[in-house]
Order: sequence, then structure tokens, then C-alpha cells
Amino acid sequence: MFPALLTVDEFRSRTIMPGADVRRARGVQWKKLIDDATANAVTAETFFGKWEAVGTVLELDFVPSKSVAADPTNYATLTVSKRTGGGAPVVLGSVDTSATSWTAGVQVAIPITVGAIASGDALTVAIAKVSAGVIVPAGELFVCVNPSFLETAIGDWSSEFISRLSKRYDAPTDANPWPAPVTNVLKRWLAKVVTRDVYAKRGWSPSSEQDQDSIEKAADDVDAKLKEASDGQNGLFELYLGEDATAESVARAGPLAYSEQSPYTASRLQRVDGRVEDEITGTGGRPTA
Repeated sequence: MFPALLTVDEFRSRTIMPGADVRRARGVQWKKLIDDATANAVTAETFFGKWEAVGTVLELDFVPSKSVAADPTNYATLTVSKRTGGGAPVVLGSVDTSATSWTAGVQVAIPITVGAIASGDALTVAIAKVSAGVIVPAGELFVCVNPSFLETAIGDWSSEFISRLSKRYDAPTDANPWPAPVTNVLKRWLAKVVTRDVYAKRGWSPSSEQDQDSIEKAADDVDAKLKEASDGQNGLFELYLGEDATAESVARAGPLAYSEQSPYTASRLQRVDGRVEDEITGTGGRPTA
């Protein structure tokens, strides 16, 4: 299996997608629409999504819209669980406000208790209060699962890039990867085609038709450049693999020549021409003064 040429963090730094959209492409999202009405108000277990494949929870994050001060006596506990086949809830992770304050707009990492997710698992969230409790503000919960559509798209496109380029270059391996001048170019290309796929999966915004056109055009440009880079005969784009000749897998052309004669005939005629020239000059090929 070919190595992935792009990590999720590298994708984040190269894509035009907002960070929240990247998180949505990696899992399931729940929006808490309003602040709690009172400090002791709870959120009963609420279903907010279902995962459709076997996977592993990589991240659980809650981003509050307002700050919450830590209080060891009066606090809230946010719990994310899964239900398999209608069974009892199994806690994936939980976090509370007893020891650590929450800051508005800053994601709160929820420690993961159980990471395994089965196909068809229902995801739930609940917020309990201890003692007098505390008002939990509106916010967004993200459950990031691997493999997600984003990781799968990156892996699939990495394999396609390598498969196409291996007609001209030696395919990379974990032990012998392509150097940075090559991978930096490919990472930028990958980010553009994966961005297009993620937006197509999520759905294009009807009010952003111009954005759709520019994203799709950028991905089409990548396809054209990839064809150039993989065409060793007519391609105008060559990936730089380094100064060391042993690191270069592009077969560079030698002197260009054309002859309808076989190599043996050409060399025999050249020998005859040389002997004739020697006989004419009488100087072993050096003209007389």
C-alpha cells in the first residue's frame, strides 16, 4: 500500500476550508443551540448522529460560545456515548468544569474512554449538573473518527497520484520517501482535489456558486499538471528529485540523433571514411600545412 502523501494537519494548513468544515469532514457534529436557561438545567441524553463504518474515535472536542469558570463544587459534566444496536449507552468520553475553565471559542478536548466505533452505532450527548450546577453555553461538539471521508479521500488520491507518477518516477516507500521539493508540490495539489471532494460530499452552498467554480477549476488544473508531470515524453512539468543522480528516477535524454542505418552499418561507414581521409592527407588524419 502506498503511503499517504498528506496528513490532516498538512491539509488544514493548505486548504481554503474553514477549520470547522475540516472537523465536520472527519466525523459527526452536534450543535448546542442555546445557553442553559438556569445553572441546574440538564440536557437529557440526545441522539445527534450515526456512524456508518467501523472506526476509531480520534478526537472529541467541544467549542463553547462563552467562557465557563471552573468550580470544584458547582459544575457541569458533558458526556458523549454510543449505543450499539439499541443497547445501553457506552461512554466514549466525558469532561467537566470542576477543575478547568472553558474559554469562549477555544475547543475543549474531551478525554476518550472508549475509542472503538461499530458500523451503525448511534452517538449521544448528555449534560449533567452537580450541586447547584453552572450554565453551559451554546457550542459545537465534534466527534472525529478514523477512517473518515477526509482521511479516505487523502489516501485514495495519494495512491492515484503515485500510481500515475510511477510511470516516470520510482514510487516512494516509507523507507525511501520522495524528498520535500516533490512532496510539497504534491501536497498542495492533493489539498485542492481533496477540498473539491469534501465540499461535494458536504454539499455546495447555493449562495457560493462562484466559490464552487473556483474550487473545481483549481482541482481541474491539478489534473492537467499531473498529466504533464507523469508524461516523460511530452510533459512540460518535471518533479525535482534532488542533485544526487542516484536519487533521480527521471530518465534524462542523451544527445539527440537520427539514422535509418543500424549502429553496425553506421560505425563501419565511419571507419571507411576515416581510412579514406588518412590516405588523402597522408598524415593519419592531420591535414598538411
